[in-house]
Amino acid sequence: MWYIFCSSTARRIIEGVCRPTVKDGLLEDRPRQGGFIRKYTLQDILEIYDLREVTAGLCARYAALNMTNKDFMELHDKIVDYSRAKITPDIISNFHISLLSFNIGLIRDPEETVREHREIIDSLRAGNSVNAENLMREHIRKSREVLARRMQAQE
Repeated sequence: MWYIFCSSTARRIIEGVCRPTVKDGLLEDRPRQGGFIRKYTLQDILEIYDLREVTAGLCARYAALNMTNKDFMELHDKIVDYSRAKITPDIISNFHISLLSFNIGLIRDPEETVREHREIIDSLRAGNSVNAENLMREHIRKSREVLARRMQAQE
């Protein structure tokens, strides 16, 4: 992959280290060319949003069924902590890092998304699993639609 004038031992070490990243689809191994960071297409990004919509919605449903008062207190404490952070690795998932690498930044107005987050939390607190899932899915879907329009306009 990435080697210039490396011994065969060094080459095997580098290839071994990079193999999981290639397997995960983050790097492409091109024969006789080396390793390249994968370029995401609009379709790739929209597919990620589709998967995120389903998984986040399902997580919200399960959370509404299983969260205790103590869980809500811990959630509140975390939100307060995160609001003071400049950039906190714990809240930036691989998906968010991917978006930042595209220089996309914020997709929607924070006032709108904060309102949606509050509605989701209210549904979680009420134990309304169906509504929590639907609100979460709608939240992700709206961002996906805005992102798709923005990226198609740039093409």
